[in-house]
Amino acid sequence: MLSELPEEWDECLNRWSRWNQGKKSLHNGVRVPVPSEEVLLYQSMLGSWPFEEEGVSEFRLRLKAYVCKAAREAKIHTNWIDPDAEHEAALESFVDAILDTSARNRFLTDFLHFQQKIAFHGAMNSLAQLVLKIASPGLPDFYQGSELWDFSMVDPDNRRPVDYQKRVRLLDELKGEGSRDRIALVSALVDQWRDGRIKLFVTRTALEIRRANADLFAEGDYLPIGAKGRVKDNVCAFGRRKSGRWVLAVVPRLSTQLEAVS
Repeated sequence: MLSELPEEWDECLNRWSRWNQGKKSLHNGVRVPVPSEEVLLYQSMLGSWPFEEEGVSEFRLRLKAYVCKAAREAKIHTNWIDPDAEHEAALESFVDAILDTSARNRFLTDFLHFQQKIAFHGAMNSLAQLVLKIASPGLPDFYQGSELWDFSMVDPDNRRPVDYQKRVRLLDELKGEGSRDRIALVSALVDQWRDGRIKLFVTRTALEIRRANADLFAEGDYLPIGAKGRVKDNVCAFGRRKSGRWVLAVVPRLSTQLEAVS
């Protein structure tokens, strides 16, 4: 989503870096985090910030572990063989400072405003990618636990236990609600998109279509399809065809541009 809003993202970066300059620690004559680490940190926060407020406390710990691992992987200021404990401690201290919830930390309020603005579009991108993955030629691959919104960072963060009971319960509820009033269910899922059920619904629905038309997806033609009209550049579509049967996949792209159109 940041690539769709380069000017606003650039303004945020400059503003946040200026506000958070005093939260950095001096180590070996360098303020930590260095610019590349700081940009990575803000990007990672935007992509992994939890929807549920109760998940923020755990997120703080996960984020500190992530930035230290990322710094070691970069092998510039610290590494796995010879870790720089002071540099990593400075990174963790910076995370604690920018996540301070007191009124004096104007960064967090500004960050959350921007994060909430792009979160919806990020979710729509996720659903679009999901449909494209399932409908495209080849076998779709699913990472365990990604049936709902997944805000995991790199390992070991993405190796946390998956709540399968929750997913089974939600799937059963979707089946029941869909059998009674499918239109009402879809409307509710869109309104309550943050709870992740809409992703589970799209996954189940698309996979059922694929299973019911197994030969079409395994052997059918792949045909790119163009769109027309004023938002034609915001549509990605293709068809799968076999023996006169069709499946059409249509998803939005560059959704931030659609706000201006509407």
